[in-house]
Parts: sequence; structure tokens; C-alpha cells
Amino acid sequence: MGSQGMMSSPQGYGCMGLTAFYGKATPEDAALEVLQKAYDLGVTHFDTAEMYTGKDEDGNTLYNETLVGKFAAKVGKDKISVATKYFPTPDKAECTEEQVRSSLDASLKNLGYDCVDLYYLHRIPKSEDNKGLKSWMEAVKQLVSEGKVKYVGLSEATPAQIKIAHTIHPITAVQQEWSLITRNLEADVVPTCRELGIAIVAYSPLCRGFTSGKFKTNEDWDKIGSGSDGAQKFQSMCPHLSGDNLEANAGLLSPLEKAAAEQSVTPSELSLAWVQAQGPDVFPIPGTTKIVNLESNVKAVKLSKSIDASVFKTLGESVDFKQVQGNRYPEMFMPMSYECNL
Repeated sequence: MGSQGMMSSPQGYGCMGLTAFYGKATPEDAALEVLQKAYDLGVTHFDTAEMYTGKDEDGNTLYNETLVGKFAAKVGKDKISVATKYFPTPDKAECTEEQVRSSLDASLKNLGYDCVDLYYLHRIPKSEDNKGLKSWMEAVKQLVSEGKVKYVGLSEATPAQIKIAHTIHPITAVQQEWSLITRNLEADVVPTCRELGIAIVAYSPLCRGFTSGKFKTNEDWDKIGSGSDGAQKFQSMCPHLSGDNLEANAGLLSPLEKAAAEQSVTPSELSLAWVQAQGPDVFPIPGTTKIVNLESNVKAVKLSKSIDASVFKTLGESVDFKQVQGNRYPEMFMPMSYECNL
């Protein structure tokens, strides 16, 4: 993963949905079972973050990092790699060394680790001359020298910000949303990463489940996560995945559904295989709470190598992502997206 020496399975596992954003947190035993199954299927990279928190049935706060730490202790920390992230909330947007150190120490405590494999800046804080980004990079550079962080990453960064960060300390991975529907990074972020030898970690490679072709109305989102638990799913808050936009954008998936039928695979498998096939420097991190979906996701790795490249080329050309209606994040989150910083 990247050119600094980090090793990873070609597909990772995004742990967020086990605890946060998609309804009630998955019970610990069931969540650990999913993580174990991912490992058994060959997945060795697990992605979490300090902000991935949820509530149990009694209203107690659950930390995704703690769950991942329990799993890591079970299978062996030397058998997997773990990524976590620093989120620059308003009270720590300056990203001083003290703030970064405090957050990392809390994450390490949750994980039960002395050193994290990959530490991301989750979002780039708004600041004049990218002062917050530079401060975070200087802080994490010091933490690398102390042996608390092995490799460094950014999420939702512009090409200019990636280059600035990389001059302070080598960046191993840039995490960015990438799916058949969300592809704006292809024009600028991907070429920048390839120029600098940085891996691209594709989060939401199924567009939060949308490219499965199963979701046409807001009510359909109850089918994922922990099921119909009455909690609003994050997808139903995203403009491109809700209301009239959802219906219009679902129509863009017709070429995917046709190609999947021709290949005797599901739209989920083919759309994830398409992301997987974008290059050896691309590492999708799909997440799911269901083992059947996990098995489908991992299958996409082999499909990306067994299906002829011409199929993926045609698919990428026929799914017109430029016609997608609506932003990929709710209004409150869009200012933290990379395209709003270009």
C-alpha cells in the first residue's frame, strides 16, 4: 500500500457501519463474528476512526476503535493492519501537537495498541494557507519518530493539499470516496497520488450500497445496516441518495445491471470489482454488517482479475456519473469535502 513499505490485502474492511451512522450498533458478538469472517476470507486491513461511535440498547457510547481492538487482540495484532483517524472538530481544528497527541493516545487506548499502522487526518480543517494541515503533519511526523505511528494518510484532500503534506512527511495513502457513481477524484486526486507513489483507499466503493441496484426509494435504506430499527440511515440524508434524486440516479445504473446479468454476477459484485480493477494501487474498503454481503464483497477481488478488462472499460464509460443529481453529502458536511476546497 503506497511506496513507504506498508503491506495490505488488496481489499480492506471498513468498520464504521458496525457501530455508527447506519442505525443501531451491531451487538458485539455479531460484530466480532463479521470481523473474524473478513479475516478468514483473507482481509487483513481494517479501517476505523475516533469519530465512529454509536449507542448500545442501554444508551451507552460504543467506540468502534474498542471493537476493532478486541478483534485485533483475538486474531493477533501482527496478523493485520489497522487504520484510524483524527477528526479536526472545532475544539481541535488547529491540530496542534498537543491536540493530535491527545487524540492519538485516546485512540491507542481504545485499540489497545502502542503504535497504529496507519493514521489519517480524517478531514482537512479550514484554515488560512492550510495552517491546520501543516500543523497536523508536523505533529504526526513527530509521533512517527516516537514509534506511535507507522504510516500517515489523508482523507478528502485536494491535490494541492496532498503535495503540501507529502513535502512535510511521506504520505502512504489518501482515502477518498470512489465508486461507479462517485468519480470526481479521477481527474485530479488519482493522478496526483500516482505521481507521488501514494495508494488510493476507496471508501464507500458501493456508494453506500447504492450500486447494488436494490435501493430506489428512501424506505429501501431500511434494508441495510441493522435492519428496520427505526433509526434514520445516513444514506437517506445524502441528497444524491434520497428523494427524487435517488429515483433519477437509480436509472443511471441500467448498464451496470445489464452487464452484471451478462457476467452472471450481482450488480454489487461487478460494481465493486470495477473499483478493484482500477489499479494495483487502489484498495477498496467496503463495509457491511452481514456475512453474506461480506462474502460477496471479497468475491469482487477475484472477479476484478477474471473478468476481461474490456468489460470494466465499457462499464465505466456507460455509467454516466456526470449526470448524477445531488451532492454526495448533506449540506452540513459538504464544506469538509475535497471538492469544496479546490
